[in-house]
Amino acid sequence: MAADGGIGLLTGIPPELAFRGWLPEPFGPLPEADPMVSVVLRTRDRSLLLGRALASIAGRTLPAWEVVVANDGGPAEAVEAVVDAAIPPALRHRVRLLHAPVSAGRWVEACAAFAAGTAPLVALLDDDDTWEPEFLAAGVARLRQADAARLAGVVTRWSQVFEEIAPDGGVHRQSVMETGPRFDTIGFEELLAPANFQPQALLMRREAALRAGGWDPALRIAGDWEFHLRLLAEGELAVVPRALANWHRRLGIPAGSSALANVSTGWDDYIAFHAAHRTGLVRGALRQAPWLAAPLLLAGAEATARGQSHAALAHDHVLLNGRLAALEGTAAALLGRDDPAPRLAILQDVPARLAAMQDVPAGLAALEDVPARLAALESAFHRIEAMIGLLPPRFTKVAQAAERLEQRLADQAPVLRVLEGALRAWK
Repeated sequence: MAADGGIGLLTGIPPELAFRGWLPEPFGPLPEADPMVSVVLRTRDRSLLLGRALASIAGRTLPAWEVVVANDGGPAEAVEAVVDAAIPPALRHRVRLLHAPVSAGRWVEACAAFAAGTAPLVALLDDDDTWEPEFLAAGVARLRQADAARLAGVVTRWSQVFEEIAPDGGVHRQSVMETGPRFDTIGFEELLAPANFQPQALLMRREAALRAGGWDPALRIAGDWEFHLRLLAEGELAVVPRALANWHRRLGIPAGSSALANVSTGWDDYIAFHAAHRTGLVRGALRQAPWLAAPLLLAGAEATARGQSHAALAHDHVLLNGRLAALEGTAAALLGRDDPAPRLAILQDVPARLAAMQDVPAGLAALEDVPARLAALESAFHRIEAMIGLLPPRFTKVAQAAERLEQRLADQAPVLRVLEGALRAWK
């Protein structure tokens, strides 16, 4: 430490702030309200998926919600038909529609839906994603805890749901992989990684979003990530360690090729934006607070490596599930080559075989006597072995007697021949 009370070379930071963090200002108490949560739902030309997202909202265990659907230039009639089909009539008054005549951009529509909402809490849900029934209730409960005064919001873990769209329009789930934040709170070092947490996993205070300035309508991509950085500057983000949000990822649809694609632009564009934004943060730190530049650079490098690892893991997950599906298809094809009647006949015997298995406990009980039976068999074997050991001497005596008898017969052979000749003469 420098003699003047500073910290040596790090002259850009005042001594009184050298080793202290900066706590955000606390928020006001969370009121009881209905609606309690405003759901911002953006959509465009995704009638096939929009109904699923709306149904996941209507099925929440927290009933005090409202939805503002921002239709970014899609056919109004199609959106209204999906809403009427997905939302029960008793809840239809909780859904409002904003129709843009032409597409203005996803973050322009998000800002419009945010402004139209009235609830003290806000959540963003895209038309192709869903929530588990406890998502809203769990988030509200965490924001009501005694230590939540400085919480700008909460983030749950989420599931990556890999799915395919069949030619008939059916959406078929292929596999699920749970992921999410590693700690109890979100830190800046984590947010410097691309796509650190999914926007549908966030429930935030409206007050915090207003302090942060809301989403930037001028951004074409990564507007959620850029907003999360500013939101974290206004308050802390706690983590609910349960996978209550679902990030649906459709396989086999290239970016920007269809309204049903996951994203409208490629992954390289996101990486380039993140790199440019991090460079801007470091540049600002060098000009205004040089002591922040090195931590930002180090955190950015570590977060980028972690983000690449997560992307590689997701890629491997998709690849392995694809191979598994191919193997299952091959097995199904092989089973279908021959006449299925014999296989069906075998399957018809399954109930009888299962019923027969009810005797297994009695059979297992009988097996408890096996050690005693084996011991008895072993004792009998030893007795037989001892008896066999006595046989060779006895066989030797018999052989010796046979040899003596054979010798006597040989000795009597001449006498027998004389007797034989006399007998022939007498005849």
